[in-house]
Amino acid sequence: MTGILRWVLAIAVGLLAGVWEAGMLPFVDGPFSFRPILPIAVILLVSSSRGKAYAAALSGAAFLDAYGWSSADMHMLRYMLILFILDLAAERLLTNRSVYAASAMAFSARILDIISSFITGTAGYFIGFSSEPWHLPSNILWTMLWDMGITAATFLVIAGLTKRFVTVARSDQRL
Repeated sequence: MTGILRWVLAIAVGLLAGVWEAGMLPFVDGPFSFRPILPIAVILLVSSSRGKAYAAALSGAAFLDAYGWSSADMHMLRYMLILFILDLAAERLLTNRSVYAASAMAFSARILDIISSFITGTAGYFIGFSSEPWHLPSNILWTMLWDMGITAATFLVIAGLTKRFVTVARSDQRL
């Protein structure tokens, strides 16, 4: 694919993820409560370029912010900060691009999302932007399982198709 088409695809996927989170997620419960914006951004951060990860997250977050105008969630700001922290961690702390690292990044992204949502939601409530205080989502366990599972599965598919993340066994290893 050409370069511009990949950017358009990243933005479109992020936008579709935002539509899912804003339009469909309120109607599903428990095991089907998948929030795809952050896992998509993590996969793009690990496998593609950080610019496409930011573009996908920004387009999905923009839709969430436009759709939920009455709350003080600030998805665009939160997701950009989360990706910036993950990008620094991936660059400075992670030594490899493995399925474990990708899953850990997805888990970290969701934890950072919960913390940042608590901060913005509580501040918005006290300032008067929100009519109710922040609360922990009831389906957080399912969301984290989906995040790590989809990230791991997508990473393995990309690794299998592109052969970019395949490790080579050395013949002089001893048991």
